Amino acid sequence: MQTNTEPTHADWLRERFFSDPLRCISLAAGEQLLQPGQYNSRLYMVVEGLLVGSIHNKEGHRYEIFRSGPGKLVGAYSFFSAKHTSYSTVVAEVPSRVAFVDRQTFQAEADDYEAFNEHVLSAVVEEIYERQLQAHELTIQREEAMQQLASMEKLAVLGQMAAGLAHELNNAIGVIHTSAGWLSECLRAFVQEKDTQGMFPFFETGLEAGITLSSAEVRARTRALESRYRLPQPQAKILAKTGISDEKLDRLGSALPEYVEPISNYFELGRTLNDMLHASGHAARVVASVQQLGTATRIQPQPVNLNNTIQSALALLKNMAGQVQLDLRLGALPELAANPSDWVQVWVNLIKNALEALATAQTPKPRLQIHSEEKDGSMEVTIEDNGPGIAEELLPHVFQPNVTTKVEGLTFGLGVGLSIVQKIVESYQGRIYVVSQPGKTVFTVKIPL
Repeated sequence: MQTNTEPTHADWLRERFFSDPLRCISLAAGEQLLQPGQYNSRLYMVVEGLLVGSIHNKEGHRYEIFRSGPGKLVGAYSFFSAKHTSYSTVVAEVPSRVAFVDRQTFQAEADDYEAFNEHVLSAVVEEIYERQLQAHELTIQREEAMQQLASMEKLAVLGQMAAGLAHELNNAIGVIHTSAGWLSECLRAFVQEKDTQGMFPFFETGLEAGITLSSAEVRARTRALESRYRLPQPQAKILAKTGISDEKLDRLGSALPEYVEPISNYFELGRTLNDMLHASGHAARVVASVQQLGTATRIQPQPVNLNNTIQSALALLKNMAGQVQLDLRLGALPELAANPSDWVQVWVNLIKNALEALATAQTPKPRLQIHSEEKDGSMEVTIEDNGPGIAEELLPHVFQPNVTTKVEGLTFGLGVGLSIVQKIVESYQGRIYVVSQPGKTVFTVKIPL
């Protein structure tokens, strides 16, 4: 295989002007070669190492303008100019070695004008071109930094607005939360007093527990009710969703089919109040958390069971989870000293991302699995979906601020949600991990006991 051995302009210059070992300087890292205003009658070529040129403004801020590695010329402007004055500071970034030629020697050896024009001028033009490219790249980097700074300023303004909005919402949310509690107690007493059909236990079950069964458990319970009470499938499914025990249903005897609709209505009334209490309580805690941002005070940690916060998150997202098969297996967990709203926020972000992924990708037989257990000295919660997965190139960056992953219009959060989740988890000395491939994405949260 033949190779092109034709010497470059730099090779010609090195051989002609920069091969004398007596005209060589070694520079330590940080050592200065040129400074602004310095008289310079030498043209330098980098033999090894790296030289960095920069300028400074009136406030002393440094701005890099070029980097020159082996084979590159340094000092060309001052060497060829009439005043021979350097305009930049040139420093060795690493231990470096440079060869030089002074003006007198250069003029004496540049007797071949044709070769001089071909090689020297070409080398200088190439150097100018490369520095323009470097300056262009640096300009782009500075512009991007300015845009990031502007985004941060916008976020700061939004934070101030959020704090003000939280202050305005606090009273309204407080009224809703208090009223939801008062309404549930009043309706409990009213239903119990007016109940003539034995429906109060079903109302109370919905109020105290809400919906607790997964989609798979509902299907299994439907089949069991069909067999036990000889109910048609639609009626059995209505009762199965309530999670009401056989013991309570047995009290109605053979009249059970006539009471399926009232049972469902009373249960849904209680369940709706249960959801209102969960949602208004969470909203009140979120507002309180927003109000405390940027202040020296913190919400006093309280004993929290992570399973309860998962249930609260699911209650907030029940409308999104409509057609998704939910596999919920919550093992026994010890209590954690925490702000419960922190953990509701973690699960809402992770579950919402999974549900959006499943819905946007129109995943056949969408499934969401949420498991919790105590394992190896930690509390471990996994949230798994069978959606399209996260793009391989974006997977290492999903927890970085302002990273938005999109796959055919699919978005995981707003570019800040997972970053917030990670910060919350790490504030409890925990860790969050993600593995993803088409058909399976798993987020794992581990909190030390």
